[in-house]
Amino acid sequence: AAALDVLAGDLAALLRQPTDTQHRQPLPPSGADMLDHAALERIAPASDEASQWWQDTLRDLPPLALGAEPLRAASGGGRHIATLPPRVWDALMAAGRAEGATPFAALLGVLGTVLSRHAADGRLLLHTPATIRREGFERCVGCFASLLPLVLELRDDPPLPTALRRGAAAATALLSHTGVVLGEIAAT
Repeated sequence: AAALDVLAGDLAALLRQPTDTQHRQPLPPSGADMLDHAALERIAPASDEASQWWQDTLRDLPPLALGAEPLRAASGGGRHIATLPPRVWDALMAAGRAEGATPFAALLGVLGTVLSRHAADGRLLLHTPATIRREGFERCVGCFASLLPLVLELRDDPPLPTALRRGAAAATALLSHTGVVLGEIAAT
């Protein structure tokens, strides 16, 4: 959304410009760019607290083992879209709101619950995109998404309200520790 705001603002400024080139005003400078952002990610070390949080969070994760069948090559592949019926979606959103969960966290809790019932261990490592736009890059247009690991603890097969709260807590914890790039997290 931030990039669209920058582009829309620049477009509006261009449309307000006179048509003759002699009287045009320059657009505001874009400032830092994506190369600056990438360089900053490489040189800006994570805080000790953030690094420690990731080490603690990812410690002792079990390998994901779904069912007893050996892995086999997929056939057909492709994209499959599943749609929840409106009454199921509305019920999930109402349950999520009752537990203080955003739609993302509510879906996370439900997905985690389903996956944990098919996994050997209910401590799940999922990955989610997160947008990390650092200060000073407000006028920069580009993709600031990063794939971050998210750990969901459901080993005790909790009831749905508890799973929704845990989904919300996992998402909140992840978003409060996004200053670490995936390469650093993987190295912990």
